[in-house]
Amino acid sequence: MKINLNDILPKTLYKYRNFDDQKHRRIITHQEIYYAKPSDFFGATHDCKYELDRDYIKDEGNRRRYYQKQLNLDNENHPIIDSYLINNPITNELLDRLENESIKTYDKLLGIFASNET
Repeated sequence: MKINLNDILPKTLYKYRNFDDQKHRRIITHQEIYYAKPSDFFGATHDCKYELDRDYIKDEGNRRRYYQKQLNLDNENHPIIDSYLINNPITNELLDRLENESIKTYDKLLGIFASNET
C-alpha cells in the first residue's frame, strides 16, 4: 500500500517555546531553525559523544601497522617505526587534548536538529 504524505501530515505543527530565550524568538523573527552544537547534547545522550578508542590507539601493533602503511615501509619492525614509537609516545594527556580539539572542531562544523513527538 502506497501512502501519500500529504494525506497523513498535519497542515500545521505547533511547538511551544519560551520566548525569553533569544534562540526561540529568532525562529519566528528570522525564519531560522537553531541547530545545536553536538557538545550541547553530551550530558543528555551518548548519541553525540565523541570519544577516542584509547586502547586501540595505544596498542603498539596498531601503531606499527599504521606507520608501516603511512610511510609505505616493507614491514612493521622497520627501524624508522621504532624511532616513531620512541619519540612520539601516546599519553592520556595527548589523547585528552586531541579529544577536546576534535569536539571543538565538530562544534564548528556540525549542528544537531532535535525534534520529538509529544
